Amino acid sequence: MINTIEENELMKSFYNLIPCFEFFLDSEVGLTISNKERFLYTKYPEVFKKESKNEQMLPKEGAMIPPHSAADICLKKKEPVRVDVREEVFGIPVKTMAVPVIVDGQAEGTLVIAVLAKKKQKVALMTEQLFDALAQIDANISVMTERFRDINDTNQNIQTFLDETDKSSQRTDEVLNFVKGIANKTNLLGLNAAIEAARAGDAGKGFGVVADEIRKMSQSTRQSVEEINQILGGIQQSIHEVSVKFNNSNALLDNQVGQLQEITSTIQNLHAMTDVLKELSHNL
Repeated sequence: MINTIEENELMKSFYNLIPCFEFFLDSEVGLTISNKERFLYTKYPEVFKKESKNEQMLPKEGAMIPPHSAADICLKKKEPVRVDVREEVFGIPVKTMAVPVIVDGQAEGTLVIAVLAKKKQKVALMTEQLFDALAQIDANISVMTERFRDINDTNQNIQTFLDETDKSSQRTDEVLNFVKGIANKTNLLGLNAAIEAARAGDAGKGFGVVADEIRKMSQSTRQSVEEINQILGGIQQSIHEVSVKFNNSNALLDNQVGQLQEITSTIQNLHAMTDVLKELSHNL
């Protein structure tokens, strides 16, 4: 049986690399070297003492290997193991990785690295919270994207209505021009009738009065047409301005939808990263 670290080359190499382990892995790692029965070397940081419910339960050089510890399980399996050691073993829950020291096909000792399970749990919790937050953001963005699409569809319908209204107003121009033409012809007819009434003398006086009324009605109609034309011109201008604004609004919405889709793609990538974090936290 191995009684000292110097008796085994693997143990000596592990012991000499301990400063490197502490630097590369974590300053808060615990390390042990054992033979088949006892711990030949133990090292753990102050945080282990602070977190432990019973500091006396922490492994000490010369102490017997407790059941259900990483060293105990590794010796029995004769292969590298990862073990979540319960609080009952060392007074503190730890996540451990153990490698057996094999001599002539037999497990004659172990090399163990331990980290606080609390740290693993904290990383796992943070990962879960990040995952949940991303899921919520993703859901909110999906809702926003759908609403933007609904708004865009509504705007498209309004745009179609405005286009049809603009066409209708242009047809109104044609009607007004037709009425204006009739008014001009009526005015000319009234003028001719007045001339003929003047030629008829007293016999045409009554007809002359009618001719004057026709001319007045023609002028009044023409003025009304001009006023209506001005009003419709203002309406057409307003429709055009509204149409331009809706086009700009639709372009902005399309841009927003595109940006939301890019954000959704980024969040999906972050989801993949959180899956990696979950795996890493599981393997801590």
